Amino acid sequence: MDLTREPLMFPAGRPARLQNLARGDEGWLLGLAYSTQRGYAESHPSPARSAWAKSA
Repeated sequence: MDLTREPLMFPAGRPARLQNLARGDEGWLLGLAYSTQRGYAESHPSPARSAWAKSA
């Protein structure tokens, strides 16, 4: 079972449920990392903001 190639069908087996939970955790951690970095905007600006500041 590969959730990236096949949709999740219910009732799902244990491997499919674990794979789905792992993928959800990955997205949550990425969101947490992004929001943490954005909290330090003055010292860690986004690349778009850096390009804007250099052109001004």
